[in-house]
Amino acid sequence: MKTKCKGSRVERELFFILQNSGYNVIKSGGSFGLFDLVAFNKGHILLIQVKANKISSQETETIARFTNHPDNAYKLIAVKRDYNGWDIFGVTNSNGVITKYNPTFLDFVRKIK
Repeated sequence: MKTKCKGSRVERELFFILQNSGYNVIKSGGSFGLFDLVAFNKGHILLIQVKANKISSQETETIARFTNHPDNAYKLIAVKRDYNGWDIFGVTNSNGVITKYNPTFLDFVRKIK
């Protein structure tokens, strides 16, 4: 499967997971922005870079430098593992440090709802 097609497929998959979990979701047109998906509910904003396979250090650093967001926003990188769920990473504002969240993505979404 071509990389762009695979990327679009995993973005759509995550879009519907979030939507079915009660979030309003906006997908970046063409995915040329910093985040592919922005999801929000009454309490949280999720700024999500969706990856179909791996994370680059350059993307992580760019996301880490983005600080113009509300305090209730989570900067996340969601990596789809082939046919095996998601790895979710939170990105902090200090030097691109990423923290892997242990629960499944759906558990993560439910926890912060």
